[in-house]
Amino acid sequence: MDYYFYKMNLQPNVLKNYSSEEDYKYLLNDVIVNALNLSLGVKEANPFYKICLEVDSKNNFEEKFEELESITNTLNESYEEIVKDFHQTGEINYSKEFLRLNAKASKLRNSLEYEYPELEEVYDEISNEKIEKKYNLNLINQVGTAIFHLRRFYKLKDYISNRNNDIDNQTIDDMYYNPKNEQILVKSSNAIKAENSIKKLINELNKNKIFTEHVGKVSINPVYEDIVIKGNVTEITYVLVYPNGNAPFERHNILEETEGLEQKVTITGNNDNPLNAPVIEQFINKEGEKGYLKEVSIKKGNKKFKIESLIKVVHDIFND
Repeated sequence: MDYYFYKMNLQPNVLKNYSSEEDYKYLLNDVIVNALNLSLGVKEANPFYKICLEVDSKNNFEEKFEELESITNTLNESYEEIVKDFHQTGEINYSKEFLRLNAKASKLRNSLEYEYPELEEVYDEISNEKIEKKYNLNLINQVGTAIFHLRRFYKLKDYISNRNNDIDNQTIDDMYYNPKNEQILVKSSNAIKAENSIKKLINELNKNKIFTEHVGKVSINPVYEDIVIKGNVTEITYVLVYPNGNAPFERHNILEETEGLEQKVTITGNNDNPLNAPVIEQFINKEGEKGYLKEVSIKKGNKKFKIESLIKVVHDIFND
């Protein structure tokens, strides 16, 4: 087991109440600890606080997925009828019932993705062509409504069929709050599992009224050790959160000046020429090391790619 590093970031309207260095230390050591304790519970694990997050046993994945499958099967049958009519008449007619089913199915799928964030990893791993061939889906671009949901659902179905129904039985990793720097340290067997635990923690904290009344809603981002940009990158998009570092020294940027929550930047190469990747790489590494980098994606031509990144990890947080 290793410990993966993440950084909790608060919103600017909360941070402005703790503008001095002394107030900021009080926020980290008392206010946040108290909010965590009142909402989820914490146990002292000197010099950290272990967060007592438990999986809600009421979340029955199998039952919810069966409901989603039933709705989607009906939706797919209706979709095929619309495609058949299109080939015969050249016209596309979406009934109110079809549109209602599509909205209901999409909402239920979104709910599952929110409760089980690991599911979203599936969509990039399985191609549309593979899933359409395997499940004999008759999807055409001319009849576009419902295609997005149908592709995503059958990718989920394919993924779940190979998981031996263990999604509902996944445990939450042990997580520790560091009052010195707002970092969350996740004890986990791998980076993906650690990320899933963090997503569940964010979900629980931001829907908990006791927690948000004390410190507002939070974001929790990875603390990156290394981010690598390879190849001819023609576009890069990144999202930075409001900096939560030492108040007097780390907030002098556009987010601080405007009291903005996030800053999204897209840099595009001139006439689709490659960008100067080393310069961008140096900048996002600097922000990533501080835990302020929420999202980053790159394009090479017209295709999007994930970047190579390494989250900070250590073997032992108690004896370092």
